[in-house]
Amino acid sequence: MTQSEPVDPRKLVGLARESEQCGNTAMSLGLYDQAIGCLGDEKDLALLADALRWKGTLHREQGDTETAYRCYKQSLTYAVRCGSVSCKAHCYNCLAIVAQRRGNLNECERLYKHAADLASKAGDIRLLGIIEHNRGVLMNMRGKLAAAEVRYASSLNAFETVGDDQAVSSVLNNLGILYTKLGHYQRAMETLKRGSPSESWTRRKRCAHNPSDQHALVAIT
Repeated sequence: MTQSEPVDPRKLVGLARESEQCGNTAMSLGLYDQAIGCLGDEKDLALLADALRWKGTLHREQGDTETAYRCYKQSLTYAVRCGSVSCKAHCYNCLAIVAQRRGNLNECERLYKHAADLASKAGDIRLLGIIEHNRGVLMNMRGKLAAAEVRYASSLNAFETVGDDQAVSSVLNNLGILYTKLGHYQRAMETLKRGSPSESWTRRKRCAHNPSDQHALVAIT
């Protein structure tokens, strides 16, 4: 009798990510659960932390912030155990998003600050760009427009450093809207033009052939 081959949890996570990008949430959640079950408590803790975090984000986007929160807290436990600073930064960013959804803006601000410090320590420039953008959105919501400008500028610098053109366009659009609120109309027009589809047509065509770039701002909600 031929023994069946062991299931590769990394392959399951990859399939879950593909299903997620195709909009098949139920299949993606099922695949994440299979991968998490295969990984257990002692195998590839960084992958386990990632799988739990991505599962949590699917629940969050379905409006289930409680399940998302539990997944993120579990993910953080494994991120701490495996010693990955970048993993921990991702977790705190996601926990901040949940806090923001729940209206706990002081806690949200604290968590984003911690996430940004960890991303900077890890040298994860793209993640730092995402977190700084999220901090800018939060500052904008709270009416702290000067602080929002600082965070958007920091995010813009990070995304330009890693060459993430789609993310650059997104930040420029938000920055342009902020300049309008501040009454800097000429600067707003120039910034919005830089972030417009016509300005970034070549960059967007390049992103269309690079799926990883298309999801660079997935944590920004």
